[in-house]
Amino acid sequence: MTVEFVLGNAPDDCIAVEVLRLEHPGTEGHDAEWLVCTATLVAGGFRAAITGSLWASDFRYLREGLERLYRELAGSAEIKALEAWFDLTVRCLPNGALQARVRVADPLQFDRELTADLRDLDQSHLPSAIEQLRAIEGAFPPPAHR
Repeated sequence: MTVEFVLGNAPDDCIAVEVLRLEHPGTEGHDAEWLVCTATLVAGGFRAAITGSLWASDFRYLREGLERLYRELAGSAEIKALEAWFDLTVRCLPNGALQARVRVADPLQFDRELTADLRDLDQSHLPSAIEQLRAIEGAFPPPAHR
């Protein structure tokens, strides 16, 4: 089973993170929290798809940050891969617009990366993203919640 989180204006300007599977099924502790994911960044004529690992709790932290942004129209939310292959930071600007900066890097050669700002985002993009993150949490809960 795979689940996906998408932020932006698909298919032309967005980030999609698809959770493919547990990296270490049947393990306990921190190893049980790793998920194999593919991040696909589309920014204008650029496209990059990179596969790496994220922690299950990273999705909860991102969801909580996006919920706070939606509620308060201030602050930021982020997800950063421990292994430095993927970063997403979403900030609320004073006018209520959102700024989302995405960075994907070759997991074998981190000096090869693509960074892009997603365009035309506002708080109306957040409810569906938050629901998609909830679906990821339901499908792949952190080990303490299994």
